[in-house]
Amino acid sequence: MNSRVVIITLALSLLFLHGCATKKGTLASLDDSGIVIEKNAPIDSARQKAADNYASFINSAPKDSLRVEALRRLADLELEKSEERFQQQLSKLDSEKKTISVAKEAEIKQSSYETAIKLYEDAAKASLGEVNDPQIYYQLSKAYEQAGQPEKALDALNRLLARFPNIDNRDEVHFRRGELLFSLNKFKDADRAYTQAMVVNPSSAFYEKALSKKGWSAYKLGEYDRSLHSFFTIVDRKLRTSGGEVDIEGEHLSRGDKELLNDVFRVITLSFNELGGADAINNYFDNNGERVYVSRVYRNLGDHYLEQRRIRDAASTFKAFVKRYPDDIYAPDFDMYRIKAFSRGGFPSLLIEAKIEFVDRYQVNGDYWNKQNEMTQAKLSPVLEQNMEEVARHFHAVAQKSKKPEDYVQATSWYKMFIKSFGIVGVYRAGENIGW
Repeated sequence: MNSRVVIITLALSLLFLHGCATKKGTLASLDDSGIVIEKNAPIDSARQKAADNYASFINSAPKDSLRVEALRRLADLELEKSEERFQQQLSKLDSEKKTISVAKEAEIKQSSYETAIKLYEDAAKASLGEVNDPQIYYQLSKAYEQAGQPEKALDALNRLLARFPNIDNRDEVHFRRGELLFSLNKFKDADRAYTQAMVVNPSSAFYEKALSKKGWSAYKLGEYDRSLHSFFTIVDRKLRTSGGEVDIEGEHLSRGDKELLNDVFRVITLSFNELGGADAINNYFDNNGERVYVSRVYRNLGDHYLEQRRIRDAASTFKAFVKRYPDDIYAPDFDMYRIKAFSRGGFPSLLIEAKIEFVDRYQVNGDYWNKQNEMTQAKLSPVLEQNMEEVARHFHAVAQKSKKPEDYVQATSWYKMFIKSFGIVGVYRAGENIGW
């Protein structure tokens, strides 16, 4: 049988066996004492036979493209076996009730991948002539990464790009470089790698992933304004439907995209917090243009402050939205968020002030009320009624306690407004409170 037939036969065997790998064992807490690192733990016999056939061919083959191909395929088999070998050794140690340190586990892992890495390195060296197989370097990088050696994994990708600068999937290669650099806390270099991935092809499947991690790199560097540019670009892309409309809630998105969007909004909130809060949001949109989903940005920051029990900061954020967008359909909601924040935080004086402001701003036949359609007015009416009654009852209680005529006058004026705004309902409710 000639060399080409052997290669074809082995290739078919590899295709059949490719899906057979399974990851066995558990990562238990084990002991270093008495541990022997087994470099050749037994693996599936059929696949081992295929590997033996490749090895036999390599030993007898001339130094040409077929030998390089055989080396790479043998390395691919060894890479599959490496993780199994690693898991089997951990499983064995676990069954023996031994514990190991993190350093010892790393040593076992590197040893498990040693053969695959050597084969890829041999294939890379053998391919330096006329053989063009970038997959060798890609797989070599993968092997180093799985072996817990990110610096060498990065070097393999750099070697790939040095030899094949115009490789078709260089967007993916640059993205992987960025991921390795990010894991090494080299955020400036990671930022550049993600940018290179984006430049290759704006329609690439890696574009938005690179854009997101570029934003995270800037965030890690403390360059929050620059990180926001990346993150808002993602939000703009994701919330725009195929018809060109903007779906503020992202109902059209897949589950994965919704999770991505939630993560992006979370880091947007963290960035604005670092930049100073609501004023930073105002400044950003002043300089970079408005967004139709701006209410979500203010709401997220306010809720973030509430989670941290920063009640005044939360209330200030909600108020900032109303001040900037006084006629917005969501303005009453934000004033109610502010009222609920003061109630939750136990600030009675600030709470009644916020309720008075709510009634003044949204009163029936006031400026805001008259600008809204009937649907918005119908939604606002019960909330306005509730706050107006609570303000009237507050001043009534103050008057009953102080017995001062001027306090009764103030309470009466609020009840009159209540009756004027809500007619017979106002009369009935006012009568209940006064004791008619």
